[in-house]
Amino acid sequence: MTVSLLCGDWFYFTKKFQLIEITLLLSLPLLLLSTNLKVIIKKSPTLLKYFLASLVSITVGVLVTVFCFQGKIQNLPMVLAGIESTYTGSSANLMSVKLALDMSDKLFQLIFAGDFIIGAIYLFILLRITPKKYSQEPSEETLLTHQCKFKISALKYICISIVINAICIGLSVVFFQQMVSTFIILAITIFSTIFTHFYNTNNKEEGVIWGEYLLLIFCFLMGLQFKNFEISHELLYICFAFLSVLTINACIYSLFIYFSKASKDEAVIAHIACVYGPPFILLFSKNMKRPDLLAAGIGLGSIGIAIGTFMGLFVYKVLLL
Repeated sequence: MTVSLLCGDWFYFTKKFQLIEITLLLSLPLLLLSTNLKVIIKKSPTLLKYFLASLVSITVGVLVTVFCFQGKIQNLPMVLAGIESTYTGSSANLMSVKLALDMSDKLFQLIFAGDFIIGAIYLFILLRITPKKYSQEPSEETLLTHQCKFKISALKYICISIVINAICIGLSVVFFQQMVSTFIILAITIFSTIFTHFYNTNNKEEGVIWGEYLLLIFCFLMGLQFKNFEISHELLYICFAFLSVLTINACIYSLFIYFSKASKDEAVIAHIACVYGPPFILLFSKNMKRPDLLAAGIGLGSIGIAIGTFMGLFVYKVLLL
């Protein structure tokens, strides 16, 4: 009966949210499935160090940028909180911050557009400067077998995500007698991270990929929001804010890599995990022919998704002081 009540809460909650928010809520637990803090800390201390360095450089870039655009961008603390959350994990965190801070749709569209423009250029630059080492592609038979397993596992992972969502929404109703979006987003993040610690399976990466599929749907639905969207001076300023943050981040991170004599492959994977999250780890690890960095990279990206919302809210509170 408790489960039915929780599921009832979840379906009632979905009526209050648009489809775009629902895809995000379902994708979060799946994207966090590969998070394994013990393995990452034990086997990849160097990657974790680079990830933290990238995270710090992003935060420093955000805090410096506030002085450059004071008085030029409306709701500057909220914009910079969105940038912080976007570049700590992925764009999925931006939607979480929108829900948590009750951000207007117009401002959300401007931030998302700024990320799409500047983030795409930055990603292209990283792809161009990253050394590519080509490896043999898997056979067609292997791909077909893998696809069959994916179809079988899809329902299981979606059900896991729905149950986690239902529990977190139920807790919101129990504690606050209403659907509190901030509590729900943070509860899903914390509960999913704890769940992955006790959920033992050999194919967690498949759940992550299904989460990425939902994230792609989320991005597609986001694109549909831009009907009658006009380029404005505010959008240009927000694009420059994104550019400022990424430029400061790149300078600080490059200096860190230079003085610490870091491995370029490991530094790139950690940086991608921080800025873009799990979806692009596979692309870069394949290009560099470093499959050994794939699992740790996805795990670090999952950590970024887990803490991105917290970082965005932290920056927002700091800038309001």
